[in-house]
Amino acid sequence: MDNRIIELAIEALEKRKAAVEMEIAGLKSLLRKRPGRAAAAAKAASWRSRSNWMKAYWARIRAKKLTVSHAAKASGVVRKPGPQSAAARRAVSKRMKVYWAKLKSGRAKA
Repeated sequence: MDNRIIELAIEALEKRKAAVEMEIAGLKSLLRKRPGRAAAAAKAASWRSRSNWMKAYWARIRAKKLTVSHAAKASGVVRKPGPQSAAARRAVSKRMKVYWAKLKSGRAKA
């Protein structure tokens, strides 16, 4: 009877040992997946430089839009918002027909 109790105790300990080893393996895999502090710092610096670049890019775009829109307003090209007259709609329609005809003929050649 004593031998049977010892065998059962050994089985129970081996099961616990297997469970602990699986937990250790899981924790080790988590350590491998986490970037080190140097990698995290490099990633943060990369994001910061990209952010600064995009801020400068959009500032250039906004500045360009302002100069273009001021020039367009000065030349009178910009249409005032509101309903169009029948003549204005016909003119837009005519311009768009010419535009699409040129585009289709360019596709046909290619």
